Amino acid sequence: MEMRIVRLGALHVAAARAIGAEPEADAFRILVDWARSRGLLGREGYRVFGFNNPSPTPGSPVYGYEVWMTVGPEVRPDGPVQIKDFAGGLYAVARIRPRSGDDISRGWEELHRCVAGAGRCHGSHQWLEEHIGPLGAPLEECEMDLYYPLAE
Repeated sequence: MEMRIVRLGALHVAAARAIGAEPEADAFRILVDWARSRGLLGREGYRVFGFNNPSPTPGSPVYGYEVWMTVGPEVRPDGPVQIKDFAGGLYAVARIRPRSGDDISRGWEELHRCVAGAGRCHGSHQWLEEHIGPLGAPLEECEMDLYYPLAE
């Protein structure tokens, strides 16, 4: 796995969250519907990030997933979508081509080993999965950058 160190700048995002046994698709659907109704899907340059919120716990199939889409300062929250500001931070980043959730889990495990092998320490800011491709595209059609937070 090729790992690079990146300083992710501040992000202004629209955020949607779902909770369930497989919340990723629900969270993406909420954000896609919201963005489509506002004409935001046709614009260039937006970025899409996601992460577990809350994370899975042993013995429970229920967890949450939150999806972010970068937006301009003129965008306002509405319905199930919130507007958030994220300060960014220092990250170890690796690109994967997932075809399933298991591929994503294996990617995170391998990135963790790379970070530990490089003698880096885990940071306290949000870990992220950047979805490379159009918002709502099927997983098998996308690449993903895994953002592992690093201490400074």
